[in-house]
Amino acid sequence: MSNAVTLLFNPRSVAVVGASSNPAKLGSIVLRFLLDHGFANVFPVNPREGEVSGLKCYPSVKDVPGEVDLACILTPASTVPGIIRDCAEKGIKVAVIFSSGFAEAGNATLQEQVVKAARDAGVRILGPNSQGVVSTSTGLCATFSPSLMIPNTPLKGVVSVVSQSGAIGGSALTHMWSLKLGVSRFVSTGNEADLEIADFLDFLAEDEDTKVVAVFLESIKDVERFSSAAARAISNGKPVVVFWSARSQKARKLVQQHTGLNPPEDYKPLFRKLGVLSVEDFEDFFDFPMALAWQPEASGNGVAVISTSGAMCSVMVDLCEEYGLEVPELSREAEDKLRNILPSFAAPKNPLDVTGQIILNISLFKECLKVICREEKVNALLLTVTTAVDEPAVALARDIVEAAETVRSFGKPMVVCWLASRMFSRTSHEVLLEAKIPVYPTPRRAVKAIKTLVEWGKVKRWKRQGDDANVASRVKFKTT
Repeated sequence: MSNAVTLLFNPRSVAVVGASSNPAKLGSIVLRFLLDHGFANVFPVNPREGEVSGLKCYPSVKDVPGEVDLACILTPASTVPGIIRDCAEKGIKVAVIFSSGFAEAGNATLQEQVVKAARDAGVRILGPNSQGVVSTSTGLCATFSPSLMIPNTPLKGVVSVVSQSGAIGGSALTHMWSLKLGVSRFVSTGNEADLEIADFLDFLAEDEDTKVVAVFLESIKDVERFSSAAARAISNGKPVVVFWSARSQKARKLVQQHTGLNPPEDYKPLFRKLGVLSVEDFEDFFDFPMALAWQPEASGNGVAVISTSGAMCSVMVDLCEEYGLEVPELSREAEDKLRNILPSFAAPKNPLDVTGQIILNISLFKECLKVICREEKVNALLLTVTTAVDEPAVALARDIVEAAETVRSFGKPMVVCWLASRMFSRTSHEVLLEAKIPVYPTPRRAVKAIKTLVEWGKVKRWKRQGDDANVASRVKFKTT
């Protein structure tokens, strides 16, 4: 585990170099976010300012009294090598370079100068071109990400996000928080001139506050180190979800232009070998972590579909077949019990349509769930709610939450597809999300979430059996 990464997430004091009293400057935003989120030991640094945000401003990091653990650098690119040397004189061991204008802008020579200055001085750097770090367990918000402008954020949780793109990572955070999915750590790695994704995976593999790791990347600097760190995280029971872009030749050229990194043609074989859960759509980047953080892995690929619509049963069966999931028949005993619960015209089968009678008897869903979750061939439950809105929707959501206790006792995951617009069923969504029941707006997204829980179950079983060598040939994670 890198001491620099540990210090980066857990500093006792922070110097903001380039702090400004101008609210339009990034140095002002980073300072404000640190202070607004309760980080106490913050020192503004700017030779042109005497006071910023009510704090004394120092001309150089060398003038700051006492020890400084972390420097946030938000000054023009040309000034950064000298500031790194000042950090070394002060004894600062790690710095975040927010400044742009390096390799991503075609100025690789200046980036090399910064790296040399840092190495010569013994200073580790995050960036350049980074949007910073967030650590909810320590109250650190050293970032200018607009995601932090949302009230009552960051939301504390167990998902850690490591992203080469601050913009994509920050956008994912907004979706996570809208779903009540909290984060433990967030880091924007930028150009990765020094610290890279592998360093953060290595830390998160042992981080007690992290249960799921979500990574956005365009290129891996050191494949061997990445593989080792990812494998360790997965062996420790932490799923690693990777959203990899730059699959096309044209996109790879774009990556070279805006990061200076050199992506290969295909990482998918590597991800399959490691047991990494690879995703291709942006919504998967928060959909999958929500399922993995809140639900147990599936012990097999048998899925029970319970719906308020017969048509949705056929939609879900089609999707289950597309994603390699089985919809097994129910036992005679279960069918008999369902027959006593359902109206006489309902078929007590899997998939199960509880019929329009649900409008008159909301508890049908709950009672059917409690029967079906006991079925040995059923490894996961997929609930589909169609046009439920307003108060009846809230009552149905509360019944699902009540039934979820029984489902959890059998160690089986459950996700909900709620087709009605969230705008008109917001409270019911909130009820489910508060209870850590994943809710998805489309059938495909719900089925893909179930699929990732099935695949994660496979990976965990193979890891327990020490069968890593065969993961490459067995894990077939399809997302399109």
